[in-house]
Amino acid sequence: MASRGIWSRPEKLGALESTQAGLQVRVQRMEKELELLTADFRAWLDWGGGSSETIRLPPPLTPAHIIKLLGKVTLQRLDELRNMLPFESLERVQADIAAIQQMHEERTEPALRAVGCNTKMLLQKVKEMESAVERLTDEQKQLLTALALLEEQLGQTRLELQAARAVNKDMDSSMRAMESSVKSITDKEKALLPLVNKLLFGSSQDSTREPLTAQLVHQQELEALLAGLEKKIRSDDSLYPGLAMKAHSATVRVGIIKEVESIVEQALKLYSADRVGLVDYALESAGGTVIHTRCTETLETKTIHSLFGIPLWYQSHSPRAVIQPEVHPGNCWPFKGSQGFVVIELAVWIRPTAFTLEHIPKSISPHGSIRSAPQDFSVYGLDDENQAEGVLLGQYTYNEEGDSIQTFEVQNKDAAAFKLIELRVNNNWGHPEYTCLYRFRVHGDPVI
Repeated sequence: MASRGIWSRPEKLGALESTQAGLQVRVQRMEKELELLTADFRAWLDWGGGSSETIRLPPPLTPAHIIKLLGKVTLQRLDELRNMLPFESLERVQADIAAIQQMHEERTEPALRAVGCNTKMLLQKVKEMESAVERLTDEQKQLLTALALLEEQLGQTRLELQAARAVNKDMDSSMRAMESSVKSITDKEKALLPLVNKLLFGSSQDSTREPLTAQLVHQQELEALLAGLEKKIRSDDSLYPGLAMKAHSATVRVGIIKEVESIVEQALKLYSADRVGLVDYALESAGGTVIHTRCTETLETKTIHSLFGIPLWYQSHSPRAVIQPEVHPGNCWPFKGSQGFVVIELAVWIRPTAFTLEHIPKSISPHGSIRSAPQDFSVYGLDDENQAEGVLLGQYTYNEEGDSIQTFEVQNKDAAAFKLIELRVNNNWGHPEYTCLYRFRVHGDPVI
């Protein structure tokens, strides 16, 4: 390139650069001299050296005027330099510049393309890595969630296992207690059998006491005695002729009737130990339903059903026990406190005539008392289950010392027919924690 035209004259380029520098220095010097001259002239005017109206000065040079003057000088100098340089040198310079640009483009374009391809591949790999990281993050989150659930289930399983072990221990202790009780009962039975045998059939050692079998009357002997009594009564008829005989017969008839009534009353008492002989329209199997207990809170008690000492399920008692026929210790509806409510929908519309409240007797109570039994209670007839205050049908008291099944007649004889009956227990017989309601019956005349 040093053999070409313009690069063979370095002295001309140095002259051009030195000329431009000299022009700039001269312009800066002129600007300073003009500023000094302007300052001196203004100071002379301030001192009163002459009238400003008679002397008209040209306006001061602004940067725009200076740039304009410099542009003119530069253009003139460039024209002179162009005239000094040959035309072929300019074309060669432009051709060299174009060749250098083309060579640069040819060299850099493949490299740029390769860089672009590599950049695209790197971006794609980065995106793939980001998606893989996101998938890993989601899988980690799912694994952490599953791990937390497994830990929670493991904790619950440990608690259930501890409870099962505790229940198993309780069952083992209960089984041991039951085995000891059965053994003691068996021993008592073995000791009781000789006494019963001795009572029934007597003893060869004790001849003074007559055995119980000897004191029993056989059917044939009883028939013979009744036949003799009948003969005696007939033989006595001749002793009471006329009105006396009729009076004697009436007396005998009254005595027989009283005897029969006493026998029937005993039979009814024996029958009432299980049933009352009245239709129960609140019975669940007959169509009765417990629909409301208002604000009464059930006492949570659970009965364990197990197999080989392993608990299978827990059975809790609900208000439905009030209208079910099974009455045995513990099979009741226990509610907290001494006050409770239960609303029963009867099987049919009836005009109530009586109510029956049943509780277990003291003789079969595990504690030997029935302090949890209701004491004072009221019965209401409702037109709607959400009715706050119904028609009072009666207020009653369950006798702790009376029969286990106690029937009470309706006190409000003018009451209409109802299908909803509300039982309100006001207090119990002294239990501080809960009240047990075993069975409640509703009797009456059905309305067609």
